[in-house]
Amino acid sequence: MPIAEDTIERGLDLFLQLVEQDAALSEEFRTSVPEFFGEHGPQGDESAHQLAARRHVEWFLLERPSEALADVPVLGLVERWLERAPATEQDALDVLQATLAGIFEVTGVTPGEGVWIRDLAAFGEYPLYEPEGSMALEVGDLLVGRIFPVGDSLYRISRAAAHFRNAELLQALRADLERLRASHRGVMRLAQSELERMFWGGGAGPTAGQAKEPADPVAAAREFLAEAGLGAEEIAAILARLAAEPCPGEQVVPGAGDALGAVLDGLAFETEVDLGRARALLLAAWPELARPRAPAKDAPRARKVDASVDVAAAVAAFDKGRAEGRDLEALFDELERELQLDEEGSGGDEDSVPDFPGVVGAMIEEFVWDVGREQGEAAANDLRILSSLGDYARDIGVFENLRPRDLLAYTTVWAPERGGLDNADDARRLVGALRGFCRWAEERQSLPLLSGFREALRGVESSLPRIVEANRRGGAPCRPGEGTLLEVVSVDGGLRARPAGGAARPVEASHGQREWLRPGDHVLVTDRGDTAVLCRCYPPEAKPILADLEKA
Repeated sequence: MPIAEDTIERGLDLFLQLVEQDAALSEEFRTSVPEFFGEHGPQGDESAHQLAARRHVEWFLLERPSEALADVPVLGLVERWLERAPATEQDALDVLQATLAGIFEVTGVTPGEGVWIRDLAAFGEYPLYEPEGSMALEVGDLLVGRIFPVGDSLYRISRAAAHFRNAELLQALRADLERLRASHRGVMRLAQSELERMFWGGGAGPTAGQAKEPADPVAAAREFLAEAGLGAEEIAAILARLAAEPCPGEQVVPGAGDALGAVLDGLAFETEVDLGRARALLLAAWPELARPRAPAKDAPRARKVDASVDVAAAVAAFDKGRAEGRDLEALFDELERELQLDEEGSGGDEDSVPDFPGVVGAMIEEFVWDVGREQGEAAANDLRILSSLGDYARDIGVFENLRPRDLLAYTTVWAPERGGLDNADDARRLVGALRGFCRWAEERQSLPLLSGFREALRGVESSLPRIVEANRRGGAPCRPGEGTLLEVVSVDGGLRARPAGGAARPVEASHGQREWLRPGDHVLVTDRGDTAVLCRCYPPEAKPILADLEKA
């Protein structure tokens, strides 16, 4: 049973009481108001102020590092919280320590039960337990705020979150966040203070207090950078970078993968500049700096990387150097040398894509390597079960040719037959790894696998473990090309199944097989005289694949 919403509320209230009873923390909480909302504070009527106050509490307790505690309050106050919290409600601590804030798109609705949401920044998918809220939500809606894990793989969304139904806003957010991901490595998260600035008109820290633009924004930006310790040449390079690209006036998230984002990334790695203030001043200066420019007549051709180069090692060395604070220009020069980039190109058709059998397996290896680099070897090892997808797709020579239908055939037919899945746990690990791979393909390779496979994947997530357990309990031998495919009609009182458009008939199966099957599953049977005997089982989602196989 999911943890009750009241339990979450009482857990937050207790943390807030502990803050208010500590003089240093109480002062931090009071002075953090303009840091979260900006100079002018929360906007709107009394009801809006109450919800804004709740978002401020969430941010202060769950996200903002405290100077007095040298930690986030939800971690730094644990011992005091446990001393005060009733034993029956201490489960709330795990919930409060595992929350996250974001911009979520509703991707599925089950009225009276809940909804599925997708994090537009980090691509995570989460099922919300919302019996009442699900009655008012539609696919394509936006939810902005914080979610709480409440058990049984379910989440609840904060009562202070915002709900938007605006297709244009959704499209703009997708575009802006996609630009931001193009220049971002690793999982991307948006801070709750940033969400406040974007959707409620507040602002994080000093940025929000700068509502009035300076008379000469370029001079103000130049002066700020000079006071921050940057040299004249560095400042000139920054302003020239902005001048070389038109300012995207309608962008929802300025700095998302554009010239400003590149400048801010450089400042973050190489300086201790106040990024909030830098962002505000440079954003004001950008329109003044930008000028229309004609495309160069002799633009360089696309550069190719020699196939023998170890790209992963070169990129890893670049990342290591950047983390150590080395000069970025020197690092880029080294990267170009390592990749043997030929500025003049190597001739031939620049737009052609070579056919490379086994490319899917290679991309899976890159995915596993990425996860291992970012999350550790243990996380990478959990994903190696996906190597069978490389075996299944070994004849696909171009990664972009991998389609959601291929993944459907792999999970619903190939994996139950030859995927090496020993039990339900293996099936769950496979589905989880596949979801991660599809998300990675969208985020890093711009291949929309998850978007096209999301609904089927949700079904397979529950049905494939059952099917694997049913198959491991035996079945009659059936040679390739033999047997009849039937759809399960009933299980209680004996297994009955029917062919497409035909009448149901009894199927001989063991009790161990029957207990894992459900109506809608598919079974391959072989005739033994007048008796149909079960050979193999498939999930309901296999129906279109099996229909095509029968036609073939």
